[in-house]
Amino acid sequence: MSGIQDAKRFRYGIFIVGMLAALAAMFATVWTSPARVSAQTVPTGGVSEAIASGTITTLTSLDGAVTITVPSAAPAQAGYITYGPKTSSEAPGAPASGFGFGSILFELNVTDSAGAALADTSFKAPITISINYSDADALAVGDPGNLAIMKYDSGLNAWAPLATSFDPVAKTVTAEVQRLTFFALIGEGIVPTPTATPLPPTATPVPTTATPVPPTTTHLDP
Repeated sequence: MSGIQDAKRFRYGIFIVGMLAALAAMFATVWTSPARVSAQTVPTGGVSEAIASGTITTLTSLDGAVTITVPSAAPAQAGYITYGPKTSSEAPGAPASGFGFGSILFELNVTDSAGAALADTSFKAPITISINYSDADALAVGDPGNLAIMKYDSGLNAWAPLATSFDPVAKTVTAEVQRLTFFALIGEGIVPTPTATPLPPTATPVPTTATPVPPTTTHLDP
């Protein structure tokens, strides 16, 4: 009987160990899941989405002007892609002569499952960036076809244009890229905003009034 009881205790011990291992694996999976992104990793006004190999991810800016599509083959590992809106004053450099910033500037970053920044911010396949340009952007360049998505090349300290497609019906420009950095909507051939030419002052005519002449009486001799 003692042998049977020892065998039961052994099997029971194996069962307990297996359950503990399963629970540990489950908690480890939950802890490292991309769904547990820390709010501190998202910049003000920005958006962060989980990415993983085999999953298509779409990230849209809060104002709806920028859409990032990450195909299933692009992520090198599970993590997050984060969009952070920027202003022209935050840009790492000015556009080349003859070019100017549009209304959209932003930075894209990738972090791992724990929210730590990755040293290599590149994808295994291109991701798609689509920007809805505004009427002000179109007016600024004169021809919306002169708008392009550019990325900042820190090695050259210059803005490099991406192969950009233009859709005048949807009012979008679209480009593909594999390495993440600072991006901007930039226009070629900026048309200066016309300023009103002041007109010289004109004198206000003063209406003339006739001065009444008192009647004169002619006296006739009787």
